[in-house]
Amino acid sequence: MFVIINSIPLDPLAFGAIQPDQVVIVANENDLDGMDVARYYAKQRGIPLSNLVRLNLPYEETISREDFEEYLTKPLKVALESRGLASTTRVLVTTFGVPLRVNAPLPNDEVHEWQADATEWYDAAIEFAHTIDTALSRTLLNFQKGAPPSPSLSSAFSASNPVKAEQILRHIDHAIATITSEIQTPSSPKKPMDQHLDFFKYLLQLDGLSAYTKYPNFKMPTHSQLTPDQLKTHIQLARLALSILVHTPSTQNRKVSYQLAQRFFGIRGVFQLAASEQQNLVTKDTEASVDSELSILWFGQDQYSLNGRIPNPFYAWYPSNTKSTKKDKDFQFPVLMVSRIDAPTPKLSKLMIDRAIMAEQTGVSGKAYFDARGMKSDGPLSYGDYDQSLRNLSAFMRNQTSYRVILENTQKRFQEKGEAPQVGLYAGWYQYREYEDAFSFNPGAIGYHIASGEAISIHNPQEKGWCKNALERGITVTIGPTGEPYVDAFPKPSEFFGLMLTGRYTLVEAYYLSTRHLSWRMVLFGDPLYNPWKGQALAALPDLQKYIPEFKALRALPPSPSDHLFPHPIQLAQKRRSQQDALLSQIPALLNTNP
Repeated sequence: MFVIINSIPLDPLAFGAIQPDQVVIVANENDLDGMDVARYYAKQRGIPLSNLVRLNLPYEETISREDFEEYLTKPLKVALESRGLASTTRVLVTTFGVPLRVNAPLPNDEVHEWQADATEWYDAAIEFAHTIDTALSRTLLNFQKGAPPSPSLSSAFSASNPVKAEQILRHIDHAIATITSEIQTPSSPKKPMDQHLDFFKYLLQLDGLSAYTKYPNFKMPTHSQLTPDQLKTHIQLARLALSILVHTPSTQNRKVSYQLAQRFFGIRGVFQLAASEQQNLVTKDTEASVDSELSILWFGQDQYSLNGRIPNPFYAWYPSNTKSTKKDKDFQFPVLMVSRIDAPTPKLSKLMIDRAIMAEQTGVSGKAYFDARGMKSDGPLSYGDYDQSLRNLSAFMRNQTSYRVILENTQKRFQEKGEAPQVGLYAGWYQYREYEDAFSFNPGAIGYHIASGEAISIHNPQEKGWCKNALERGITVTIGPTGEPYVDAFPKPSEFFGLMLTGRYTLVEAYYLSTRHLSWRMVLFGDPLYNPWKGQALAALPDLQKYIPEFKALRALPPSPSDHLFPHPIQLAQKRRSQQDALLSQIPALLNTNP
């Protein structure tokens, strides 16, 4: 039975439906069962077999970073390019047998040397900044004769209480502002010019050549062969060159990076470069889900760091997206949407497909369960904020649909066997990697558990996490992380389900419109083309805005990600390489810049 109330008719042109030929299926040719699942999905959704890419992958859930690049991303790019699919593919589907997690890269001796060298640069910059701080304090005392002395920040710290870069820079900037005010005060006694010259010398040491553009009273020498505009251009070129060199580290590139940083941005630039290297060269947050990494298949090496996560440009609630309803947003690089058809067995993987298609024909029946904890919202993206999202979604579902809604709004969970039968929709907290067998799922059911590590394994029989066990018990769609994601990595339930209920978006589009990060640890399990409410929407924007505050920020429902125009990734990569080579060739001339 199709459960619906107040059906909202939609213009067919409003749908940005993904076409079968825009979907590429990724399969492990070493896994016969996985190949069978991949072919079955292609047949059921009418995806051309030429869009099925077979890769020589290990038969493990975890793949090393080195193997991920050698055996997955490189041959996948080659296959997409050689088959003419590079510019048309919008969705990748990973299937049973394709690794789930990618490990952090193994640091080698050279990387360890770079880490130590970055620390030496940072410490040397601290020491030099102490010298500038002390000198500026003396200069300020000379300018303010008779005033109480202004001690340097350095004097307040010791080896047991070390100063941090940001602290000493703030102290130096305060001294600079005070001295500048003294210089500009007409009523103050005339200061010796050598004091002015010493002050300007410190500015040049602190900020490099950018000091000439940063401080209005710091004039370029009269004999300069550069105009102020030419110097600004050189500074911008140096900044761009640094962004390339930092993301493509080598011993030579690092040497040139520090030369550029010191020349154009002074001690402040060395601080920033060393701190950036200290962050980018560590491997603490470099492990990820395979699927999230595949979203940035076409990104250049200089566009992101393996360490940490990057913003998802599709996310509908980023400020730049809430102000525009344009579907032809200018994307600088193509983002692929990725979904996984994978379950504990090949049979269950096929049933994920069958149940999605069945629900599109008959509707998602059953009840809507929301497991909140009674927490008050205590700031954006906090636990309380997510808890409120569950209550807001519950109120919307109760008032705008005919689903029976069960909201648990205490610390108690749905945990007793049979306590939550006939699930159509579910979202809630929180039992960490300890599936509680309270649920039975109707065909087409969509649900996820906001907890860490719920997708660490799908195939390990001993795995107790949510995703493996919910898939085993028949859920059609779920979401989970392969490690610690932090709460804001989960789509807010009110945003994700709100978009799904409009009927305008396929599963993978609603997910990418409501997830904030790429190159991270989240996985979407389900048929990416699944859209059970297409043409029979349960939600319109005014209704969503009435119950769900996040939707008030949207001027209109966001355009479908599949509608965006993207640059051809191969042509874009070639253009970027050409531009970067041209820029890097200017480095010798930049290093010889003299104002």
